Amino acid sequence: MLQGNLAGVTVVQNGGDPSASARVIIRGAGTLNSEAPLYVVDGMPYYGGPLNPNDIASITVLKDAASAAIYGAQASSGVIVVTTKSGKNGAPRVTIDTYHGWQTAYRTPQALNAAEQAAAYNQAADNAGVGRPAAHDPVQNPWGQVTRTNWINEIFRTGSIYNLNATVSGATTGAGS
Repeated sequence: MLQGNLAGVTVVQNGGDPSASARVIIRGAGTLNSEAPLYVVDGMPYYGGPLNPNDIASITVLKDAASAAIYGAQASSGVIVVTTKSGKNGAPRVTIDTYHGWQTAYRTPQALNAAEQAAAYNQAADNAGVGRPAAHDPVQNPWGQVTRTNWINEIFRTGSIYNLNATVSGATTGAGS
């Protein structure tokens, strides 16, 4: 949510794992606490996993030393203050947000078939000045020239996405009211 929205805040996704946490850098590189900012959720330091975006009411980023000073040395790399939505008096309310969808890969690479791959291995062996492997010789291994599995289709098959977010809010005042 912060990426590209605040000056002085850089968000870097390390690697291609979509479930991995992003690295947040405030005011450039620091040296304490692995350069990670301090997260404060509803007034308490937070060291847990990701937060549900549906529960967030506001986010404030403290970048300068003066505003982050109340948090001490932990705040040397900045502070991200998160305020979550709070319940209100009234009847209990249940909210359910859900979605389901499908993902397919776009512009998948084209793999060689078995005969083309054998030809590429044989050409590499010829270029290196070594003998051709028997596994890629059509006379010794005719079965090696037959494509049995299209691995691109197996790896990039259609995937299902499902997300469910349920919240309960509302409260009454007093035990005997």
